[in-house]
Amino acid sequence: MKNWGFKLAAFAVSSIISIASAVGYVEYKIRTSDTSIFGHNPVIAKQVDDHNFFPDPSLGHRLTPAFADIFNDDYDKEKVEVARKEEIVLPSSFIGVYADEIQTIDEVVASLDLDKPVVLNLGDSSTSGWDSDVVTRNNKARRLAKIQRHEPEYENPFFQYETYSDLLAEQGFSVINTGTPGYTTYQGKLYIERLLNEFEERNVEVDYVTIYFGNNDSVWNGNFEESYFFSEGIEKRLGFLRASLTNRFSVIPKVSVEDYKQNLRKIIETVMEHNTEPILIRPVIPSYWHPGLRAEGREAEVWKLMYEHNDQRAFRDLERAISVYEDASLLYDASTEANREQAQDLFAQAQELDYIVPRIKPEYVEALQEVAVEMGISLVDVQDDIPVDDRDYFVDYCHPIEPANLLIAEGIGEVIASF
Repeated sequence: MKNWGFKLAAFAVSSIISIASAVGYVEYKIRTSDTSIFGHNPVIAKQVDDHNFFPDPSLGHRLTPAFADIFNDDYDKEKVEVARKEEIVLPSSFIGVYADEIQTIDEVVASLDLDKPVVLNLGDSSTSGWDSDVVTRNNKARRLAKIQRHEPEYENPFFQYETYSDLLAEQGFSVINTGTPGYTTYQGKLYIERLLNEFEERNVEVDYVTIYFGNNDSVWNGNFEESYFFSEGIEKRLGFLRASLTNRFSVIPKVSVEDYKQNLRKIIETVMEHNTEPILIRPVIPSYWHPGLRAEGREAEVWKLMYEHNDQRAFRDLERAISVYEDASLLYDASTEANREQAQDLFAQAQELDYIVPRIKPEYVEALQEVAVEMGISLVDVQDDIPVDDRDYFVDYCHPIEPANLLIAEGIGEVIASF
């Protein structure tokens, strides 16, 4: 009996220690978690360029306003410190359309020709335009500058190619590019209300809103769902605990398929409430891109991270994705049409297994199509117009460049012409 009593006491103490450790770990994660973009995905976290993002109390992060840009002539250190402490909602800043700079909302309004239809493009980094290779070069320049003790040269990852906003402007529309890297439909449903209100306050009537989300919704972020970061109290703690306990044996995307549909519906409803026409866009993604790769020449980094995180299901699936992708590449390089068709199927399988880099998954595409039909919304879908060897259509794992963006812009123009 004494022996059993000792075992029970030891078990109780061990349980208390385990629970205390779990609670302590969750509290630590909550204190240190990066609410902007991908703090728990070790591949995409390396793609975050802090220079371009500023805290936002309701959205987590936003584009850096001019006064907070250390490379801008209007940089105001005191104003930045106040804005960070007060957590105020600042007026929006946007990617300039055919203007190689971040613009304030008032600068954008001043540039609009209100005699033309006004199109607001809502979305993520594929909307804003983003070049992952530039981030890699910036990181190298920063490390070198630290060693040599001089100021690093900085290259902006935006404005590296024409976005579909730029190309849509060429069709005769007044275009507003509100794309923000890292945003999911969760932020989209909050952001669109703010945007439309801000433009109405400035007497700008937005005629059309395009909606481009899905890559970030369906990616993995350490099993931390987007909603965890914006909840409070016990809900937040349970969410963080769930993420910490499940990533060994399951892959939970940032936004579930059901929440993705609900968020899309909310965005569409908000747009319609403002007497504006919504247009959905299916995110385009490359087939011919190595799984888990964030930028050219970073393959060794992928293998290193797979080794370091092989206890996590997402990285075990990534290893399978790479194997399938390598088989697909060999088949595609063969000369026969049958081999290329088989390769196309294998490329698709590799994409489905890769939750490390943001590329929309088939179930999210189906959800997007369902919402479009259910709500009677036009859907621009140009994925089938992009060849399997799509290296001239994308700059990296998901960001379309001019040839793909031209297809998207033409698709939007055709939809608008049909109204």
